[in-house]
Amino acid sequence: MWRLWAVVGYLCLSKHRRERAVDDLWLWGFVIAAIGVLFVVWGTTRSEFVVYRVLVARTRVLWGDRVHTFYQVVGVALIVLGLVWAFTL
Repeated sequence: MWRLWAVVGYLCLSKHRRERAVDDLWLWGFVIAAIGVLFVVWGTTRSEFVVYRVLVARTRVLWGDRVHTFYQVVGVALIVLGLVWAFTL
């Protein structure tokens, strides 16, 4: 059902708005890459930033003591995927 609404929403946009929406996707790629950089930095320094502490507390249940390494790997993956998104779309 959600696919139907997605298609209807896409078709309701004017051609100009669709082109503009596609042209702005590179920005989201860089935002994703920036979040990846934050994860790598926070994971490397074992940051005490509130947002990172909340994420670590929730992730520690599954990953235990390797939680900071997990965020470093996730950060690198986000950087790669964000740059691919930014430069290919």
